Amino acid sequence: MAGDPYRDVFIAEARDLTAALEQDLVDLEGKSGDGELINRIFRAAHTMKSSAAMFGFPEIASLTHAMESVLDRVRDHVLAIDAAVVNTLLDALDCLRQMVNEATEGTSSDHSETLAPLCERLLQVAAGATFGPAAVSPPAGVEPKVTTYQIHLALNDDVFFQGTSPTLLLDELATLGHVIEVRCDTSRVPEICEIDPLKLYLSWDITLTSTAARTAVEEVFLFCRNDGDIHIAELTDGPPASPCPCTGSPAAKDGSAIPVAAVATGVQEGPASTAPRLVVAPVAGRALAAAPRPVAPLAPATPPAAISPPVVATPHPAAAPPAAATPLTGALATGAEATGLEAVAELPADDLEILHDFYGESAESLAAVEEKILALEADPTDLETIHALFRTFHSMKGSAGFLQLEVLGKLAHETENMLDRARNGALLFDDNSIALLLTSIDLARGLNDNIGAFLEKGAIPADATLRHLRVGDHVAMIRRFLAGARPVVEPPKPIGKILVERGAVAPADVGEAVTEQLAGSPNTLGTILVDKGKVTPEKVGEALAEQRAQAVQPAVQKTISAIRVDTERLDAMMNSVGEIVIAQSHALKLATEMEGEHAERLQTALYEVERLSRNLQDVVMGVRMMPIGPTFKQFARFVRDSSRELGKEVNFVVTGEETELDKTVIEKIGDPLKHLIRNSLDHGLETPEERLAAGKSAKGTLELKAAHEGGSVIIEVIDDGHGIRRDKVLAKAIAKGLVAADQEVSDEQIRRLIFQPGFSTAEQVSALSGRGVGMDVVKRNVDELRGSVDIESEEGKGSVLRIRLPLTLAIIEGMVVSVSGQPYIVPVLAIVESIRPRPQDIQHVAGQGEVLFFRNEYLPLYRLYEWLGHEPRVTQPEKGIVLVVEDRAGRRALLADDLLGQQQVVIKNLEDNFTKLPGISGATILAEGNVALILDLLGLYDYRQAAAGGVVA
Repeated sequence: MAGDPYRDVFIAEARDLTAALEQDLVDLEGKSGDGELINRIFRAAHTMKSSAAMFGFPEIASLTHAMESVLDRVRDHVLAIDAAVVNTLLDALDCLRQMVNEATEGTSSDHSETLAPLCERLLQVAAGATFGPAAVSPPAGVEPKVTTYQIHLALNDDVFFQGTSPTLLLDELATLGHVIEVRCDTSRVPEICEIDPLKLYLSWDITLTSTAARTAVEEVFLFCRNDGDIHIAELTDGPPASPCPCTGSPAAKDGSAIPVAAVATGVQEGPASTAPRLVVAPVAGRALAAAPRPVAPLAPATPPAAISPPVVATPHPAAAPPAAATPLTGALATGAEATGLEAVAELPADDLEILHDFYGESAESLAAVEEKILALEADPTDLETIHALFRTFHSMKGSAGFLQLEVLGKLAHETENMLDRARNGALLFDDNSIALLLTSIDLARGLNDNIGAFLEKGAIPADATLRHLRVGDHVAMIRRFLAGARPVVEPPKPIGKILVERGAVAPADVGEAVTEQLAGSPNTLGTILVDKGKVTPEKVGEALAEQRAQAVQPAVQKTISAIRVDTERLDAMMNSVGEIVIAQSHALKLATEMEGEHAERLQTALYEVERLSRNLQDVVMGVRMMPIGPTFKQFARFVRDSSRELGKEVNFVVTGEETELDKTVIEKIGDPLKHLIRNSLDHGLETPEERLAAGKSAKGTLELKAAHEGGSVIIEVIDDGHGIRRDKVLAKAIAKGLVAADQEVSDEQIRRLIFQPGFSTAEQVSALSGRGVGMDVVKRNVDELRGSVDIESEEGKGSVLRIRLPLTLAIIEGMVVSVSGQPYIVPVLAIVESIRPRPQDIQHVAGQGEVLFFRNEYLPLYRLYEWLGHEPRVTQPEKGIVLVVEDRAGRRALLADDLLGQQQVVIKNLEDNFTKLPGISGATILAEGNVALILDLLGLYDYRQAAAGGVVA
């Protein structure tokens, strides 16, 4: 399975689903009545279960099956949502995420010790059946009604390509009650030498007794109701069962009632009589060497309402694709070129005549079909045309299958699926889908032309005369399109709004009619308006006709087309665009030094190139941008669990989810944010009792907020707790020797103390905090992202922890400074202020060097020419420029010769070609064509301190 692209797609989708599930499960606790949320969670678990079984992840399928059992009871209003249910589902999700991560990394471990107890715990939760508010508990002493269902399941032979596993369907039926009998029909199984392992030949008749409603049985087949012959009959002594909504077919094959006595019963007679029976029907005309084993392990006898343990069944070898098989293989594999004649040479002579007729009919139908597709483009709602196209491809699929034209048959089948979606109102054709249909026609015509060439020569022609077509790529494209298509359903306008828009009535008249309806009038709004003489019956009839037309008119189809791109390719693209910008700037500088008419025209052209290159740079940067919302949402679970552990009530609020950041920044900001949130939860927010005593609400608020500000992104963690307690922080700092007992400390210095390594005001160490390894890590990680972090706090009111980050790590806003005549880049985010000091502001401290008096505090002063090993040009600070910078090592002053300007620079990595230099984070090319090194001020400081024998910050 290594390198299987479909398996990789499943893993990628599984990661997305687990991320979405966590947020939805956290939301579920507070929105237990949200039916759409419950259904979304159920669909996610159901999708993962089916896909995991198909792509060879049995443990994932088993766990999601157990989760699905719990969720099914929830959506049937049998099981109430409470903390225990949500906690169990979240624990299952943690295990699920671990297995998905292992699949991503290509590793595996034994989960048997955790998986089995977890599945058992899920089933115990499901079987507990705590009746929720929406559930109706049966009266005392009244047993729930037990219904016997007769189910006929005969799926299409290509159902495996749709991601459906019959064994999982049978397993799911077993969770609804007792499977009394499974009758397996093997009459379609061919001789063993003719068996195609990718086709399904078996069908089943199942007898099930259950307390579940018929709708629950029908939902088992929700995703395969159009993929075969499915009948569900309720066995009664009365009239025939009603048709199955899944198929519209009669409940019993002959349309007659099936008496309960005709089925082996004994539901109340003990374990021995409840054991299911497997009956194998022999193949017509010959005997099987051995009867196939049961398609699914059947659960032991349990009470009818109980849930059976989840089992990932092992299908019969003839009924399931091998574990290593991919949905599209051979001539249909991705990138493969097919002629459609792969098996045609093996056709018997009698079938060649049929093939000749098929060729002629296909040529005619394809010519007519193209005209119909063009007509459909003009009127995408023409159901008659859609039905005609569907019939054409359906007939082509059937004939191609008979003649062993696998490639053409699969092409017709996938195109038929798209048309089936359209005729059922789930898809409205647009430019994308019309293009897919036309491509299907072109490919089908090419395959049919190859058949014609074969028939003309009586043998498969030389490759040079055949058309080699990438049908598999197109089939995969159709599948992706159908998987991503989401119809936008727009409800019809209210009748009153239509009448007002037509000018037939005044809004006030409609308001009076609505008021009359609310007062208890049984009449419709149109009838009330007619009775009052406000509108004629003809006008109401016209409005009703417009409303009905809106109800049947499908909304415009909106699809999102997306591809996954390796970030290394994006980095290479960004690097190339940076080269273009640099080259353009250099060319423009040279042009400005030229004179004459041609120079002016050249400058004008280069200004236009500059505009286009800047736009291109913005577009490429935009490709790397991702919304920060998913990162924010992952903390909802952390806040929930941590607040409960601390005994605090917290309302977690997220704003600015749409704010975009560079993908690399988003990947690295998770840990710092987690530390800040933990700090607010543990040290900022009070317990409910403390909040009530302080006159606040019992529940605190923790807000995670993001917004753009200039060329940066501001992320804030805001709480309404007690704020930073100055006296407590100062006492801790004095105890640790960070400040003297008699030293005056400003509020800003107090806030900076929090970021000192090992600093914590926690009185005892807990699982969440207390060791002082949180806030200094935040400072270090944010510094590495070329950002800054600061705190605002008001005692008794709360705190704001603010992170300022660059939009991207590929481009920085830099200050160009001159040191001994050489240009260097200093990141603007590191600079607090640039000044030209007065001579009296510079002082010499014995044994400590120079200091700068700056805004009522003394800062150490360092000379960049000494740090960088240059001969000095400016030695007196008052004649140069001093940069006041700040990072986790604190504030300090740096002397440079001059400021040359500020500009955006594209960072070039030096480590690909040179040994890493301390204090140098990269290089860039200036507009003049000069290379300028980008300074890592903190790394340079650490290196100089270590070289001087000092302590590295």
